[in-house]
Amino acid sequence: ESGFNSRLATFSRGQIGDFFSATLSPELRINEKGSVNARVLEGFAKFTQYNVEAGGGRESLWWGPGFNGSMLLSTNGRPFDLIKAGAAEQFTLPWIFEYLGPMKLTYFLGQLGGGGQFPHTKLTGLRLNLTPASFLELGFSRVVQFNGEGRPALGFGDYLQILFGPGSDDLNSPLNNNTLLSADFSLRIPNVSRYLPLFRDVEIYGELGWDDTCCNGVLIPLLPGGIIGLYSPNLFGS
Repeated sequence: ESGFNSRLATFSRGQIGDFFSATLSPELRINEKGSVNARVLEGFAKFTQYNVEAGGGRESLWWGPGFNGSMLLSTNGRPFDLIKAGAAEQFTLPWIFEYLGPMKLTYFLGQLGGGGQFPHTKLTGLRLNLTPASFLELGFSRVVQFNGEGRPALGFGDYLQILFGPGSDDLNSPLNNNTLLSADFSLRIPNVSRYLPLFRDVEIYGELGWDDTCCNGVLIPLLPGGIIGLYSPNLFGS
């Protein structure tokens, strides 16, 4: 930031039993004139009970398997204010759904900053992780940007329609939004040293992301973007 030449940031974390935890990362900036600017970079508190965790604060989210990039959410942008709920640990559904394997569900509702055409735009998202096999993990995510100052007011039911419905292209509708979607995978291959001497274990991962669809609302990606990567935690057998 222009005018600041000294910066101090700290990080602290606290926990009470297994049901409450909190993190705080404040930042202090001092310029050449001695003026002080302080803010909270990140701060988040959550409660956990019966494998459900819920909380709120200011936080960065990273969705997807990429180590240096993500199609929807990453820590490249500044943390934003949000509330979040989801499974604390993976769980398995009963009956025929057990073949989907252990899964995890995460939901958030947040608000962006004051910039842009519509300041304080809202952002909501839902992510599902599936592990149908010990070597394979799948992920499906949807993030929706909507509302903001100067836009029509929202009712409670509108939030559900925005997250689960097709939305609207009408700029005067409270359901008008920008939807982003992604699908990703991680394929873990152990003990490949017999075929590739440089490696011991290998993980191949990829993600496909898009914000436009074709064919009258059918979720067929139009001009998608993608990430593909290979990760070896044991390069040269270390």
